[in-house]
Amino acid sequence: MIFGFVALGLVAVISQMVPRLTAVGLDQNIAILWLTIASVIGIPASVIWGFIDQAIGTMKTVRIFCVLWTIMLVVSALGSAVVNVPISVISVVFYAALLGGMMNLMPSAIIQVFGRYDFAQANKIIMPLVIGIRSCAFLIVPIMLAAAGADVNGGFRNAFIICTVLSLIATILAFVLKDTCIGKQTED
Repeated sequence: MIFGFVALGLVAVISQMVPRLTAVGLDQNIAILWLTIASVIGIPASVIWGFIDQAIGTMKTVRIFCVLWTIMLVVSALGSAVVNVPISVISVVFYAALLGGMMNLMPSAIIQVFGRYDFAQANKIIMPLVIGIRSCAFLIVPIMLAAAGADVNGGFRNAFIICTVLSLIATILAFVLKDTCIGKQTED
């Protein structure tokens, strides 16, 4: 559930980044440039999240990531609510710094909880659940945009509010999840 809700926010943000940035007043070419910049920032950010994971441990890193992800979604909602280009661009850079961590931290967390011997079995169950939850973003965003009618920024804001609530739930779950392995410790 933790990574499903975070991935839902990831898809909601990335799939609508260019339309959201044009809705707050950026030219479409500049919005696409910011999408490109976010992708480029995500590459070294991935390595940095890996170093953080190794330095302080997976579950602490997941908790920090979830808190920052929730804050990023709040900033995104604010950028859409007040139709503010600088706040929206800050949310893109913030998002880019988090982008690289998501797909690194999920397998690390699964290994942390289930161990290396049960990882494959656990991942076979967890990954489809994450993908199913993540795919709900393709329903939430269009429904919120349709409900907002002509107020496109209001639709983005409402979608980000829903994603923020789900991210807050993920953050709470991350703090509740124990930092102990429940999987096999030895090869049988």
